[in-house]
Amino acid sequence: MNVQGDWIRWGEAWQQQPSVDIDWLRRRVSRKLWRMRLTVTLELLLNAVAVWQTWRLIAHPGVELRWKLWAACAMLLVLTMQILFLQARRGTWRASGNDPGDLLQLTARRTIAGIRMARVNAGGLALLIVVTLLVAAPELTPEHWQHDARLRSLILLQCALNLPIVVLGFVGCAWYIRRQRGRLRDVQALLRECED
Repeated sequence: MNVQGDWIRWGEAWQQQPSVDIDWLRRRVSRKLWRMRLTVTLELLLNAVAVWQTWRLIAHPGVELRWKLWAACAMLLVLTMQILFLQARRGTWRASGNDPGDLLQLTARRTIAGIRMARVNAGGLALLIVVTLLVAAPELTPEHWQHDARLRSLILLQCALNLPIVVLGFVGCAWYIRRQRGRLRDVQALLRECED
């Protein structure tokens, strides 16, 4: 009996084991599936409310034509972003198998989809800001709002409410993309371990 040889073989066998806790990975994949379902449901509900609100603005007889056009653009943007989100999630609902490699590949696809959706979200937010500022440009001239106290207070209120939301939106997207890129590197390293 060669104890030294047994220890060497056991050590090599132990080092060849992937460093993936398969039970933890299965639980994580399952939890993420439920979060994805909840997220899509909330997205669809919120987008239905946004479409309804923009439709009311378009149908309202007292609204100027340019604001009706803005509402139509906002509605189109909401619908387009939802379609892009659903396309980004394609192939991220279920793994092709139940072994660590399949679950890690699913996790990588989900991470890439998350990065895509954050980019779409930031791009949509930027587009909405540009279109809104172009439509509101006549009211934003100093000679227009300086003489109208009601308009001045409305502009200040909109800036106070929306500016933090916009800044947090962009910062949140940038943070999420960075976090997902780190997660993708970790998952890819685990996938390489599983393949070796």
